[in-house]
Amino acid sequence: MNIPSRSLTLALRLYPRAYRDHHGAEIAAVAADTTTGRGRTARWLEAASVAGHALRLRTGLTSDRPGARLAAVAAPFVVAVAAGQQLAQMRPLSAAEPPLTFPWTGEIGGVPHAVAVTAAVLWSLSLLSVLTGHWQPAKAAGALAVLAVLGARIDYVSHAFVEFDALLVLHNLLTAGLPQLLWAVLLLSAPRELLETSWSTRACAVAVAAITFLAASAGWQEGALSATPAVLVVLGALLATLTHDRVLPLAVVLAALPLLFFTYQQTVVGTVGASGAGQDLATALAAVPLLLVAVGLPVLNRRRDVARDA
Repeated sequence: MNIPSRSLTLALRLYPRAYRDHHGAEIAAVAADTTTGRGRTARWLEAASVAGHALRLRTGLTSDRPGARLAAVAAPFVVAVAAGQQLAQMRPLSAAEPPLTFPWTGEIGGVPHAVAVTAAVLWSLSLLSVLTGHWQPAKAAGALAVLAVLGARIDYVSHAFVEFDALLVLHNLLTAGLPQLLWAVLLLSAPRELLETSWSTRACAVAVAAITFLAASAGWQEGALSATPAVLVVLGALLATLTHDRVLPLAVVLAALPLLFFTYQQTVVGTVGASGAGQDLATALAAVPLLLVAVGLPVLNRRRDVARDA
């Protein structure tokens, strides 16, 4: 009989007590058997998967809920868009630099060069994992990339935390940091049993990553080309409405939202602020889309669940 690892034991504690008492032994046995002889990394990944399921159960994002379905549909787009954007930040096709890039300080996209390289490598590994049909390492690599960027941005504005300047913190984290959290939430909320591993999904991920790479590089230039990411997201959402999947258009928009924030947030805040509204109001208005997502998704999930149970 296999003995659960320490990481798996900790993951099991995240389940509600009643569920853990009823199913804990079975989950532990299956997880232990699955990772027998596969090394420590496999045990950590399996424990992370169990922990993710436990948290989804606590938050209502189980496979029979619309929120989990939306996250699963969005997941391939999240990985593809994130990989394309991060690679474009490292090697843009144009002479235009990504937002928050300062060669004299070694910052790329608002984070130190080492963090930018780490994020690009992790998202590339995440994309490769999706292409090989392995979603567990894909989700883990994506979540680590988001944490790396968010941690670097929080460190950058640490003085604002000390001064209790919430709007200054928000202003600095809106371009890079907070929007990427949406990528992590969507990835981690997607149940493994709903994630696609078909060849069409893999081909779509490659195409979206390539399009994002080109669109991001174009979007960071001045002039008409700067509208490229926004135009392509709108076109992608419109094309998605032609399918039979109702959640696909929303999944496309949610996956692309961090890219749109990264590309346009500074421009929008600067334009609104210069119009006389002030930078504080402009920053608050720029945060509205993220606020709507944070509030809207749980409400949407709950309403549909209530409607189904009625």
